[in-house]
Amino acid sequence: MQARLKTTSSTPCAAMGRGRILIILFLLLGIGVGFGQTVSITASEPNASEAGLTSGEFTISVTGGTALTTVEVFFEVDASSTSTPGVDYTTLSSPVSVFIPLLGGGNGSETLDVDVLQDALVEFDETVIVNLLEDDDYDLAPNPANRTATVTIVSDDVPDGTCTNLAAPNLDATEPTVFCEAIFVDLDNYVNNVNGPGGTQLVWSRNPSPDNVDDQIDSNIEDGSGVYYGFYYDNANDCYGASLELELERNFTPTIIETTAEQICGSGTSVLTVTAEVEDLSAITYSWFDSLDTNASPIATGNTFETGELTETTSFYVSAASNECASEREEVVVTVNNEPLAGAPIDGLPLCNISSDEGLNSLDLDDRLIGQDPGTWTIITDPSNGNVTIGAENVVDFTGLPSGDYVFEYTTNTVGNCTETASAQITITVQDCISNEAIDLAITKTVEGRSAYLLGEEIVFVINVENVDESLVMDIVVTDMLDENFEFLNAEATLGNYDSGTGEWTIPEMTPTDLNETLTITVRAIGAGDIPNTAALVSSVPVDGNTENNSGTISVNVNRSQCVYPGTICNIFSPNGDGYNDTLTLVGDHLFPNNAFEVFDRYGNSVFQMDGYDSSWDGTGKNGDLPKGTYFYVLDLNGDGTDVLKGWIQIVRDN
Repeated sequence: MQARLKTTSSTPCAAMGRGRILIILFLLLGIGVGFGQTVSITASEPNASEAGLTSGEFTISVTGGTALTTVEVFFEVDASSTSTPGVDYTTLSSPVSVFIPLLGGGNGSETLDVDVLQDALVEFDETVIVNLLEDDDYDLAPNPANRTATVTIVSDDVPDGTCTNLAAPNLDATEPTVFCEAIFVDLDNYVNNVNGPGGTQLVWSRNPSPDNVDDQIDSNIEDGSGVYYGFYYDNANDCYGASLELELERNFTPTIIETTAEQICGSGTSVLTVTAEVEDLSAITYSWFDSLDTNASPIATGNTFETGELTETTSFYVSAASNECASEREEVVVTVNNEPLAGAPIDGLPLCNISSDEGLNSLDLDDRLIGQDPGTWTIITDPSNGNVTIGAENVVDFTGLPSGDYVFEYTTNTVGNCTETASAQITITVQDCISNEAIDLAITKTVEGRSAYLLGEEIVFVINVENVDESLVMDIVVTDMLDENFEFLNAEATLGNYDSGTGEWTIPEMTPTDLNETLTITVRAIGAGDIPNTAALVSSVPVDGNTENNSGTISVNVNRSQCVYPGTICNIFSPNGDGYNDTLTLVGDHLFPNNAFEVFDRYGNSVFQMDGYDSSWDGTGKNGDLPKGTYFYVLDLNGDGTDVLKGWIQIVRDN
């Protein structure tokens, strides 16, 4: 390595009159101030030897220098040298500091020792060639012969039977020398010229001396780490050439013994741990990843890893490595348990304590909740003073029980590490029911406009209740629970109210003059396919006597967008790295360079934003890949609020 240090000066004179003294000295000595100084090198001791470890020596000289200064002289070891620094001799350090003494006439010199190192290789005499390098602070000697010098290291380990002119085999440095688990190699593959010079053959041994024939081995190595030596053998002269040293290192891959991951309730962070062992007891390092992609960089290291904020069950992967031998990545799953939901109660359904056409005598409590997680029912208010019971499958029969309001409470079970529970109450009004003549309500359901739509388009359903007998009907409940492929937008009823949460349209009363009442529900298509939707009569007072017309079903066909119009979002994409549909496309994005684009999750949190969106988003958020599912976007095509589009996005993933 070549450094660049500059000339430094040292003037050991007192401050008082120092400049005058120096001027006098320079005039007496006739020396300049550092210009025109020349450097040269000679081999002052050109021979070194392994026998007794005799050192060689270079002398670097400076002429025409300035007294009491130090000149930094730079050099390099020529690539043609046949010896190896650190193996055959102690590495030489550049630069060399040459001090110019006061009375030296502007000349100075410094020696550079070549300290020989002993080795066990069979080799011949080797050279150390040193070349001086140019620098702004000095000139090189005009004669090229004075810019370079050579020290020869005489080898003392050439045994009898060695061909003094037969070089060592040439190592093929592209072959691996470090292995994980077993080593199965052919040593011949590590030599560029297996056949060697004419009349020779390649021989391998575990001994650096070729004359130890008993240590010679076959070139095929199985499960063998260690040092091997290769020689050319000259059959005609019965002698060996210099040796090639080859070291093969065998390491072991760690085995992952155990992994753990803390469960999360709702949202939070988790601490993951891993334990591994390796056969040779070497040090083990651990790397954590968020995918199985072999090109992915680790997101953390160490035998423990704390995740970022998680809101859903997530997989991480860990690998154990020792001496560059890494195990396969093992999946570690962080389970995120959702806080349990007690569901939405449905109140207002009266029951009868006698057999009657006016209503039911029993009901399933589970049917009076929507969206509940597993749990149990208990009785809170009991007008029967202990006679009411919750039967099998949570069915309650009120036949013969006193009239009044019965209150039941539903409490969820605990889930995983979520120790909190949720509860909800429903009230059942029990009354003496007087039988009335049955009535007839007819339910129909239609869709306005066409029967086929594209994803993201709005669809309008119309539910009609016809009072066929023109009777007085009370407490009418019609259910219209929308399919999950529809997103509710709004509803409008000519009579009564619609609850989008429960899917119930309640009409307190239809008089004989109320012949037809309608409910209009507007939705947006968020899933493709032939999607049916049904409206049905749940209850009425009196009870409907004709059940054949108590429901109406309509199906609509939803197709995916053709994604062809500039300024539209191709709202379904699959960022799985297969090179197809991996990013969210804004058709003709180059036509709207000032656009502003933002994506939100179903909770209204911003997960991506970009001004001048260029169809490059691959479904990642600040914590990595976003989960598959539905998201919503706002696209300001011109960036000034004059043309704002809103819609939904579907991320499709394999898992």
